[in-house]
Amino acid sequence: VKKIFDPFADRTDAKRLLREVRLLRVLRHPNVLQLLDMLPSPSLSCSNWRDVYLVTRLYDTNLHRVIYSGQPLSDEHVQYILWQAQSPPYLRHISPYLRHISAISHHCLGVVHRDMKPTNILLNRDCELALADLGLARYIGAAAACGAAPPSRRSSDGSMQPPPGGTGAGLGSLTKYVVTRWYRAPELLVQNQRYDAAVDMWTRCTASPPEIGRDDPRLPETAGKDSLHQLKLIIERLGAPSAAELALIENEQAVRYVASLRPRATEPATAATYGSLFPLANPQLLDLIHQLLQFDPRRRPTAAEAPRHPHL
Repeated sequence: VKKIFDPFADRTDAKRLLREVRLLRVLRHPNVLQLLDMLPSPSLSCSNWRDVYLVTRLYDTNLHRVIYSGQPLSDEHVQYILWQAQSPPYLRHISPYLRHISAISHHCLGVVHRDMKPTNILLNRDCELALADLGLARYIGAAAACGAAPPSRRSSDGSMQPPPGGTGAGLGSLTKYVVTRWYRAPELLVQNQRYDAAVDMWTRCTASPPEIGRDDPRLPETAGKDSLHQLKLIIERLGAPSAAELALIENEQAVRYVASLRPRATEPATAATYGSLFPLANPQLLDLIHQLLQFDPRRRPTAAEAPRHPHL
């Protein structure tokens, strides 16, 4: 039972609660937390209805607790968790044994979660996963969220091309301050008002590295003290953005700041870069991380593309 303390005292909190309840009622999926019931106040009067109780299925733990427990996770554990969090619903036709489909399948329904982090990824003893806390989730349209795009989105060399009007075209202005800072995608850190489901793909990856063999799950070199510091740490790891990537930033002041940052290496990050951080990780997993941690959101695999990666 999730207790929301006096959400009606603040308009923003009330809107988030309403949005979460509406989405939980619509998103019927094994890997999205199901809303079973709501416990109303004895009086439905607004003056007496202070707290709201949401009744859901009980899970044993969340990914944050698993990470900090020190319990070792096998490569199969990591693959299974990532599979559930990445693969879209149409893949259920591939094999009857792959019955636990994706938490990110909500992308194909037009929903972006915008707050994916280890505490919002619930797990039970069978390693079954459920995505929780949809208070910041937004409906942006199925085509934009699921990564559906015209064929021209990819060039002949396979690189991602912008849709007409740029990233998030047609979505309107979205909230800039979403996602816990450590898991926030670059386009959010530079306060772009237009973004799409690619923010969830970045966040899903940054919420996962502690699973893959690093001794210290806190990853201090990626834990920024504020948004500018977080952006600095990302540039140090990924390398300096290209001119084309800088052109994606809407805020001119942010462009100047990012351009002034100096990465640790002169060359852009590769899968081998993450191998030095996670020496015990499967090389295919490192390649998947490299693909997801792209400064340019158009270059990240979509929720439909990620499950095709060899590691999954």
